[in-house]
Amino acid sequence: MFLLQWDTPDLILIALGILISAVVVFKMLPGAAVYREQEFTRAQITEYDREVPRYFLFAALALFVGGAHTVVKSIPGFYNWLWEAGYGGHLFRDLSNSHIVIVGGGTVLLTGITWYVLPRWLNRPLYSNTLASLSLWFTVFGVYGFYFAWLVLGLVEGEMVRQGWQYAAAKEYIGAWHRIPTGITSGIMGVGYWTYVLNVVLTIYVARFVKHKPDGYLVKFALVSALALFVGTVQGVLQVLPDNANWLHAALKFGEYIDPISHAHINLVTGMMVSLGAFLIYFAPRFGDDSSKEISRADASRLFWILVPGSLIFYFAFLLIGLILGYATVGYGGLELPQLVSFVSASSRFWLALGGTVMLLGFWYYFYLLAKTLNAREFFKVLREGSPRAFWFVSAIALFVGTLQGMLQVIPATAQLLVVAQEVPNIHAQLNMIGGIMLALMGVVYVLLPELTGAPASPKWMRVNLYGVGFGIAAYYVVVLTSGLVRGMYLREGLNDAEAAAQLGWAAPTLMLVTALPMFVGYWAFGAAMWNATRAYRAEWFARWRENLATYTGPLPPRVQKIPLPFILAMEFFGALFGFPGLGWLYAGQALFGVALLCAGPGVAWALIPLLTSPFVDTIFQPYGITVLFAWLGGTAVLSTTFLAAYVQFKRAVKISDKKTAPTVAIRPTE
Repeated sequence: MFLLQWDTPDLILIALGILISAVVVFKMLPGAAVYREQEFTRAQITEYDREVPRYFLFAALALFVGGAHTVVKSIPGFYNWLWEAGYGGHLFRDLSNSHIVIVGGGTVLLTGITWYVLPRWLNRPLYSNTLASLSLWFTVFGVYGFYFAWLVLGLVEGEMVRQGWQYAAAKEYIGAWHRIPTGITSGIMGVGYWTYVLNVVLTIYVARFVKHKPDGYLVKFALVSALALFVGTVQGVLQVLPDNANWLHAALKFGEYIDPISHAHINLVTGMMVSLGAFLIYFAPRFGDDSSKEISRADASRLFWILVPGSLIFYFAFLLIGLILGYATVGYGGLELPQLVSFVSASSRFWLALGGTVMLLGFWYYFYLLAKTLNAREFFKVLREGSPRAFWFVSAIALFVGTLQGMLQVIPATAQLLVVAQEVPNIHAQLNMIGGIMLALMGVVYVLLPELTGAPASPKWMRVNLYGVGFGIAAYYVVVLTSGLVRGMYLREGLNDAEAAAQLGWAAPTLMLVTALPMFVGYWAFGAAMWNATRAYRAEWFARWRENLATYTGPLPPRVQKIPLPFILAMEFFGALFGFPGLGWLYAGQALFGVALLCAGPGVAWALIPLLTSPFVDTIFQPYGITVLFAWLGGTAVLSTTFLAAYVQFKRAVKISDKKTAPTVAIRPTE
């Protein structure tokens, strides 16, 4: 089996655990009451709307980071370093960058928009606002952890490869410092996706008793999209397990059939593109002028039944071919079906072409509906205006070019030309995601902002956003595609990746840098538009956040308030010095943070550090022994006490300021 980390009993127990967890969540998490033939008020249906702008802000931050990363990786000199770094360079250059943009930007936007539309399609509130918020926080923390883990690992392991190590040996030498960060952060990110999927499924399930669902025919788009993201993220978590990752690396091009090709397509096409089709159907009449038309239910149904089967055929074709022929290549793992190897090897081109053709028909029907509905004859007019419709038109052009390249990549006559250099299929995915899906999602965000925040986005920032990302990704695509084709020619002559990249000189990375800058400016403009339009929303959100934190502190008894600050700081310093930080925070009124420190501090000081420095383990801390513990205790004592002092001073300053600005009431003397 491909799941080399676990045997069959392990998988059965994992599946049973997931099932039990789902039942517990369904029974215990707070959800809107389920009544037969129940009708909900408008206020109940739109209850979660006030949380949706958070998703736009988090996505803007991730896109800003991803745009800066794209600029950095294109700097001449460092560009060549990344190719010399082998697979470590791939971690830094491609995988970390794609995850912060696709997950941190695209998936977070998709999730926020889904939480807006799903209650309206079903005419009932979300099953659980708690699950929705958990999904956001797990996804955000997970993707940033995953991003920085692969960023650092790419640099460290890449430098080891440049020093002459084989990548597998470098990864094995890093050991737990590779496995643990990637495993934990991918798991956290997976929980974010899975709680999203669970909330979508439960919301649809409990809506079965709602009588009137005027847009209920769109629900199947959301359900398929959520389930596809679930499959894609489960596959993604499995792929980073050490044995599976090594197997994929050893399976060569058949490993790439699984990751990134099948993994990316189940997420981006069946997961995100299907939702994008539903968003087009629902939001088209709201794009701001009379030329936008409604899409009929019949057209919506045709789009669904062409796009979804096509994307699934394509996914399973690449996945199964990769598993079966990967087994033949490596000699173990994958799908151990030797009797099918010759058949699959002979017919693989047919299945890939079939899946690609049907999926392409789905895309082209989507283009037809978009052009007819949004009135493509006004393309240049709306492009000058930078309106939300223009975002969708540019998105369609990018998807058309990207899908055309995708078709050429599975045709035998052109496949070898386009897949030899790995940046060529990678830029195909980036064009589809950034130019195709991201721009369309941004267009929806601009439609929703006035309703959700009470303030429309600045037309100036919208135009900079559209022109920067649209023209930037177009120019970047042309440069990377051209340089990839040239580098592929050198690869076919027998040069390795680094030698082929060196043949390009400084011209290719310089052009990449120049074309990456407009994309970064476009992302920055999107962030500026979100920041300005959410000014009142952010003030209200921070006020609610402070109120929620206050509920975990409680009133301090007068005798505690009279304890001098030096005494509180001394309690914190000496407590932390002996491995028990948090005591001073408790006496400062921060019960939640204090209890968290009191729980985590002893575990790190008296369990984790002794384990890492034990003479019976092989870690980078082991040679330093007890010195590590002393450094940890002293460092945490100083840091915790310093932050506590700053917090108390800030709290007192705020209290004095509030007293000074409090309104005074004049008391008239009695006559």
